Amino acid sequence: MELKLKSKPVNSLLGCIVAICFCTVCAAQRLCTVPPGPVSVSENNTADVQLVQVRSSSDVTLTVTVNPEDLFYLRGNALMVKKGLDYESLSSATLVVWVQCRRAGSRSVNESVEVLVENVNDNPPNFAQNHYVLEVNELTAINSSVGLIEATDVDSEPLFYRLESATDKYFRLENINTPKILVKSLLDYDVVQKISLILHVQDTFNGSASNEPFFTSVATITVQVRDVDNRPPWFQPCLRTNLGIAKLCVSSGYRGRVNLTEKEEGPLVLEPGPVFAKDGDKNRSEQISYRILREKC
Repeated sequence: MELKLKSKPVNSLLGCIVAICFCTVCAAQRLCTVPPGPVSVSENNTADVQLVQVRSSSDVTLTVTVNPEDLFYLRGNALMVKKGLDYESLSSATLVVWVQCRRAGSRSVNESVEVLVENVNDNPPNFAQNHYVLEVNELTAINSSVGLIEATDVDSEPLFYRLESATDKYFRLENINTPKILVKSLLDYDVVQKISLILHVQDTFNGSASNEPFFTSVATITVQVRDVDNRPPWFQPCLRTNLGIAKLCVSSGYRGRVNLTEKEEGPLVLEPGPVFAKDGDKNRSEQISYRILREKC
């Protein structure tokens, strides 16, 4: 019992000494404090925006020791942003600022402030060119791709595309986010040789229906249809007709009359005119040759 009674004052005394020392160390180390957690700030803010308030006593001197891209400064105990931040020009979207707290006769301490710069939609999407030219074979199958024309945007992904409705008779996009141009209906050089398309891109799905800022861009596309030798020569005159997707020109043939008992010289007179054929492919210049396969009486 005597030993226990004597140990109580000793334990109490040690506890007090430890507590005093701990408090002294805390007081020396916590010369200043900053709010916990990162601080968020939107890009394009005006200059002189306050980020955090550094808590310290009046005899503590504060200094910014690590200042990423020289963007921050102290106004009294407030950590401030010098100017509007540009998300796209920063080396990192997360900036760590270090503030040194110093009191005469004490060791200095450093506190860090993590600044998260938030991206704002402030740049339009852009095509690499204002005008594109594509060449397409007239026999290109439906749903085949004839080109991929993408825009870029430093702010946002994905982007949203559409072909102007007045120009999309022959072509369509693979989907709203993929500007791969697909054949929508069969092309025919005899009908159309050049097609103009207008491709729109927008950085927000339905920007006009929201209060958020949105941007659009436009590119024009000229599709040149390439003629292919896919039709035979047609004897003239002939009647044009369609057989499914094939185009034909049907001739009724030629008629002539000769007298077998009389000798005649010179070209044979035929109706409705002399033998003459034209290439079924429009504007092709291949030479046409003729020969008689057989004679029938």
